[in-house]
Amino acid sequence: MDQDNPIKSIIYGNQVRNPYGNFRSFCAALASMEQIQIVINHLKTNEKFHKYNRYSYAYRVYEFQSVFLTQDQLNSEVQQNRILQGYLEDETLEGTGEKLLHLLQKFNVENVLIVSAIEQYNPLYRFEPSHYRIIVERSKELLNNLYQKVVQQEEEEKRQPQEFEANVKILAKLPKTQFEVPLVSKPAKFAKLEDRQNNRPGHFYSENPPFKVSKKPKQNPLPPISEKKKLQDLNQRLKNTAYQLEKILESLAEKEYLQLRFIVKYDQNKLIEKVLDLFMMLFNVQSREQLANDFDFQSKMETVTVNDLDDKKVRKINETLRGDRRLNVYQLANVNPLISIIFSFMVLLVKSYEIGKDMLKLTQNLADEDFEYQMEDN
Repeated sequence: MDQDNPIKSIIYGNQVRNPYGNFRSFCAALASMEQIQIVINHLKTNEKFHKYNRYSYAYRVYEFQSVFLTQDQLNSEVQQNRILQGYLEDETLEGTGEKLLHLLQKFNVENVLIVSAIEQYNPLYRFEPSHYRIIVERSKELLNNLYQKVVQQEEEEKRQPQEFEANVKILAKLPKTQFEVPLVSKPAKFAKLEDRQNNRPGHFYSENPPFKVSKKPKQNPLPPISEKKKLQDLNQRLKNTAYQLEKILESLAEKEYLQLRFIVKYDQNKLIEKVLDLFMMLFNVQSREQLANDFDFQSKMETVTVNDLDDKKVRKINETLRGDRRLNVYQLANVNPLISIIFSFMVLLVKSYEIGKDMLKLTQNLADEDFEYQMEDN
């Protein structure tokens, strides 16, 4: 790796996409602390990486420091080495820089900068703990590739003198010599009848019958998850969904509602028309003209609940989503970001309805079990 020009030494990792965004790692060689900002500025200003809006990085730099001793020996200079290390992370990605630095310490690498860049699709999405694993795995794979390149380079350097020595040996061939190997008489391998029958001469079981190892008993399967645990998990999922719905409503101001009304009136995109049809079915709106002129978007969206849904509406929405793969947050974000937010609102509302329905079934099952236990006790 070229440490004089850090931009030429950059190694680019593979991209990983998930609903949160696009993850990618970079690695560069450093000769000084000043080169860190050169690499970061190159990544942020390059058109190929302009889409990445979240950066976190960690570094370890091996530095020589000159120290002048004036007590024991005057005007004597001693070289002392030290490792400068640290990290910098985006305010929305708390903990990523620390994990990258821990990875550098674990690999025990020096003069290396590791950068994690993320293209976040929607600013309303939260950074979840599972995303840490993606960042660490991408960076770890990059460091493994770097380690393999260094090992290959060292092997090539070692191979050159070995090839030279081999050529010298070929030029100076030794004279051929012949060695006589004495013959040793050995008894036949299967001289005894028992050995021929058991086909294992000299073995411990040649005179004794072998024993069979008993099979391991089957382990009991893991106990099923209790109904109460399932109910707690569903309750937590419902809280998370409600939190996301609240954040979406907070992000919509009067300007966005006016823009949405303008989209309903004039936008003829087929994909947007499908989303608006689902929205009208959800809120019992008869026509697009009524939606554009008489519908109060802000009050209706703020007061809607899962009680306004039923099985027929939810089934129709799910069938439409399964029938058209283009109906997803990322595809709609490229067409119209505001429609993508409205689509996310509807999907979360349907998800809340399904979670509430599952919770109702579990609650009824728990109530029936408690009733049966009471009857048995009586």
